[in-house]
Amino acid sequence: RNSANLELADFIAAKERWIDDLLALAPLAISKVAAKLAESIAIYGRDEFKPHVRDLSYAALLYKANSSSLTAEFLQQTFPTPDKWCQLMNDLGVATPSDR
Repeated sequence: RNSANLELADFIAAKERWIDDLLALAPLAISKVAAKLAESIAIYGRDEFKPHVRDLSYAALLYKANSSSLTAEFLQQTFPTPDKWCQLMNDLGVATPSDR
């Protein structure tokens, strides 16, 4: 029973660290996303760039950045697992605090 409680505590702590990572890195991610989209549009043209953008999360982040402030809730919905967030950060060449 104690080990189950410890596992739950570890999980919650890890989740909180991940949310902190999300909030800390989101502005950097957005600027990188914007640059990536601009680059893709320049290379492929406005109508053709969509297939070349790796993850819909890019568009979601940009939309959120343009419409209102980022929230932990939005980030959790957009990146339901740490893997998704890490993949986006890797695609953008951003080191997450957990990588350091």
